[in-house]
Amino acid sequence: MSQGVAIAVGVAAYLVLMGGLIGWRVRKGLSSTPWHVVRVLTEEGGPFEVKVAALGGTWNPAKPLGSGNISGPGVGVYRLEESGEVHLTWTPKRGVAREFSGPIPDRVRPDSEQTVRMRRTWHRFLYVYVTMLAAGFVVGLVVAGGSTLHRLAGGGIGVFVAIAVMAIGGTVLSAVRSFRPKHDVRP
Repeated sequence: MSQGVAIAVGVAAYLVLMGGLIGWRVRKGLSSTPWHVVRVLTEEGGPFEVKVAALGGTWNPAKPLGSGNISGPGVGVYRLEESGEVHLTWTPKRGVAREFSGPIPDRVRPDSEQTVRMRRTWHRFLYVYVTMLAAGFVVGLVVAGGSTLHRLAGGGIGVFVAIAVMAIGGTVLSAVRSFRPKHDVRP
């Protein structure tokens, strides 16, 4: 019985660590988006530093959203000026520091309808994802018979099946949505 408990603790620790790692990577990836930069600048004030890896990029406040981010390795420091403009000092790994500034786009402000809707959608996605993983683990645990080790292995297989189902379901949903006519076009 003690071997089964040790394995259960190991599996639980693994799941917690992997969840933490995935959460950290997602947050790190989202840290240079205009929504995050503006939220930090307006709520916390002060400069906000973003470190960008070789294949990464960060928001350029001097250009309209989606028309050109700054990419490549380097460090960006965002500041919110008294006038309400966002100022970015971009220091590439190789080269000379450059300055960019521009107004905060309305749809990026933390209290805008689009930002609130996007945050709610993200929370719903995370809720469904975690629920599906837990359901996969429980189904695998219940379906597998035998010793604790076999049941935990069944739970692990259930998690992988849940990931596969969500990946295939997400792909199908994305394809279906891409073929749907777009009646409500918003600027």
